[in-house]
Amino acid sequence: MKRNFIQKLWKENPEVFELLKESKNLKEARQSLFKFSKDLEWKYREGEEVLHKLEYAAALESIEVFNNLISSRNEKIAGFSTLDYLRGLTKDNQDITEEVSDGFLEEFIHLFKTMKGKADISSGWLKPLLERNGVEIIDFTKVEGREAGIARSNYLDKLYEKVHVFINRYPSGCDEELIKEREGNRQKILDYFGATLDDWNDHQWHLKHIFHSMDDLEHLKKLVLLTGEDMEAIEIAIENKIPFGITPYYLSLFDFSRSDRKIDYQVRSQVIPPIHYVTLMKEHRKERAYYFDFMGEHDTSPKELVTRRYPMISILKPIDTCPQICVYCQRNWEITGPMMPEAMSSKESLDRALDWFAKHTSMKDVLITGGDPLVLGDERIEHIMDRLCQMEHVINIRWASRIPVTLPMRITDKLTKLIGSYLKPGKRNVCVVTHIEGASEVTPELAEAV
Repeated sequence: MKRNFIQKLWKENPEVFELLKESKNLKEARQSLFKFSKDLEWKYREGEEVLHKLEYAAALESIEVFNNLISSRNEKIAGFSTLDYLRGLTKDNQDITEEVSDGFLEEFIHLFKTMKGKADISSGWLKPLLERNGVEIIDFTKVEGREAGIARSNYLDKLYEKVHVFINRYPSGCDEELIKEREGNRQKILDYFGATLDDWNDHQWHLKHIFHSMDDLEHLKKLVLLTGEDMEAIEIAIENKIPFGITPYYLSLFDFSRSDRKIDYQVRSQVIPPIHYVTLMKEHRKERAYYFDFMGEHDTSPKELVTRRYPMISILKPIDTCPQICVYCQRNWEITGPMMPEAMSSKESLDRALDWFAKHTSMKDVLITGGDPLVLGDERIEHIMDRLCQMEHVINIRWASRIPVTLPMRITDKLTKLIGSYLKPGKRNVCVVTHIEGASEVTPELAEAV
């Protein structure tokens, strides 16, 4: 397979292959490739080779990308030489051939295509798919009036059929069949814990039964089928205080009949950490606070509980934990598990943070996040809203939460009336921003919460 990719790579741009193969060293290769790319760019700019305007724009951008990749500056930043790898491939360097991935080769196949003006983006990604299905591609520049309208409508019907097939690959959590299956899962969980439907509808019950410890892993094994790799990854996470946790509600969204993720890939992938992830977290656990702080929050916090990176927007983090831990969490460097008691900010530290917002009148937009701030009690939420709404300069308040997805029963009538009561059209906007990662998370419970 890799050999086929390499052949395809050089077929896309044989000139690059020849220049690399003939070069005596990296410096010579860099200079000759830069000249080649600039000559190619000038050919397009002078109109010696006419491209569709979309292909033209993409070709110029890809040439710039290529020059960045082969530059000495880029090599210093990246810590390795992309050019050295490409040159090694032309000289049949077996070590390099074995080391490069198929993904690396495919990236350059597409880059070379685009540099040559052959990305085919001008015709749209669906064109070849539709043509294979016998759909006639209309040149709309050659028809007009009602004829063009009918031709376009017929084309869009065919386009819809293709898109519909793609969408239907992913079942919605509101499909009747899936609803019934998950009701069965819910009953299995309730029976296992000796609980009732009233317990299920109480978010506090879910908070008491979050799956996050070694004992909970044993419970999981009895409730759902897990692969050996799943169990190993969860064990590593728990032993090394790597964030892991699943609410009973979210567990009910799993496919209980199989472990291969054929049906519930998206759902399981949210919460079951992969081996490579927990291994990396374990390896860097001592410097985790800085190694995994991709957003650079250590350097953008002017006050405890506050993160600021923009002129008119800042983040308020009144709580630093969640009822459920997402594998992709950007704050996995500071969260060690679900519903950690120490993650709740004191009223004093929260008020100091709110005082900061009061003093900084440039703060028009406040994003309240965490952790998940909607696990706070109603009184604490009311206190935050009271304080922010006393600040005339604050015109937008956003609550960022996955609670509608992971614990929808927390969204009570009392909570919604509380948050909604602060909305003042034309003066103050209040909204809840949630993260739905796939159609299967869209359940009747989520819909009701929203």
